[in-house]
Amino acid sequence: MQFGANVQLIRIRTYSDDGIVPGYGIGMGTGQNPLLASDLPGIGTSDLANANALLAGLAGFVNSYTQNFNVTSRTSGFVPGATNANNWAYDNYAAFMQDQWKVRPHLVLTLGLRYDTFSPVDETNGLALMPRLQGNVFNTLLSDATLDFAGGSSGRPLYNKDRNNFAPNIGLAWDVFGNGKLALRGGYSINYVDDNNIATSNNSAVTNNGLQTSVDAAGLSGRLSSGRPAIPVPALPVVRRQSHD
Repeated sequence: MQFGANVQLIRIRTYSDDGIVPGYGIGMGTGQNPLLASDLPGIGTSDLANANALLAGLAGFVNSYTQNFNVTSRTSGFVPGATNANNWAYDNYAAFMQDQWKVRPHLVLTLGLRYDTFSPVDETNGLALMPRLQGNVFNTLLSDATLDFAGGSSGRPLYNKDRNNFAPNIGLAWDVFGNGKLALRGGYSINYVDDNNIATSNNSAVTNNGLQTSVDAAGLSGRLSSGRPAIPVPALPVVRRQSHD
């Protein structure tokens, strides 16, 4: 009798710091007082644009700003400078047993059974957004479904557990004439794989964006010498609760 087990405890952190540092654009926008052609008699259009660009760079005229904001928990709201991060957990447990039977002097059977249980991929901080089901998947696709937190302690797993992964296998070896000159071998097995569970879950979380937002503005007035304009921190929309889940 042969038997064994397999345990995989997978932890992955995906993150991005793209755009979390405030960015400011220098230029003569609609909020500034640029040089006019009348200020420089005889100047051409191209040279006037170059003159304004030079003035903006030397004097530090601020025209625009941009910044990405992320959350750090389900209750934090958008936090300036916070990393856009997800912490994924995924556990895989398996056990198997098999044995060989000498059915006849020249016929041997190998019979076995493997059982796999794959835990649902989890975002341990509950920072994944998934639609709230409106009765069933079909109705949800046709509705204006609300995105709500999933994973972690939110009480909503990303998907349900799958507990029926029984994988039998059978093999035979037959010495047809009993003289070792002609052997017939065959086998059949079922196998379960989970190659893209984490990638698929991560892609769904990214597609259902809402825990990151970008604040942009242009046409500003003022100069760097008087201080950078403050970038307002946006408010996180309140999730509407649905009666169906």
